[in-house]
Amino acid sequence: MSQVKKAAKTDAAALVLAAEVKAVDMRLAESIAALDQRLSGVINLNEKSVAVALVAAEKAVNAALVAADRAVAKAELASETRFSTMNEFRGQLADQAATFLPRAEYTAIQGTLDARLTSEENMHTSNIKRLEDKIATISAVQIASASKSSGMDEAQIEARASAAARLNNRVALLFGSSVFLSVVSIVIAILEKH
Repeated sequence: MSQVKKAAKTDAAALVLAAEVKAVDMRLAESIAALDQRLSGVINLNEKSVAVALVAAEKAVNAALVAADRAVAKAELASETRFSTMNEFRGQLADQAATFLPRAEYTAIQGTLDARLTSEENMHTSNIKRLEDKIATISAVQIASASKSSGMDEAQIEARASAAARLNNRVALLFGSSVFLSVVSIVIAILEKH
């Protein structure tokens, strides 16, 4: 009996132990199922978050590409405008180069003009001097003959000499003006040729 009792006790203990193991297994299975369900929810949530993030990233990339295309188009337009302006400026420089008087040509014209002006000035200066001498001689002769024939006193002779000098100065001024006008007409003629 004692063995039967022991065996019965052992069987009872084994049954209790088996029942406890079965209860622990059931609780573990329930915990595993709950964890599996929670993990599946987290995975689904992560997949949805990743999908939303990918859609947002794709939209951001597309927006960045559109902005980059616009920036490139604006940069190309700005470059075209700048190059167009530069080409206009180059054209203006070319027009200036074509229409401006070259230095060598200017120097040649200026040399010719200087020579002509010097020649004209020398000729007019000698003419003025000759006329002044003639006027002085004529005035002196007239004053001398007038004073002899009319019996003028010294003050009257001096007044006539002063009047003759003023007349001489006016003639010289008139002749100088004609020289200036001659020089101006020469300059204009030379400029019109070129």
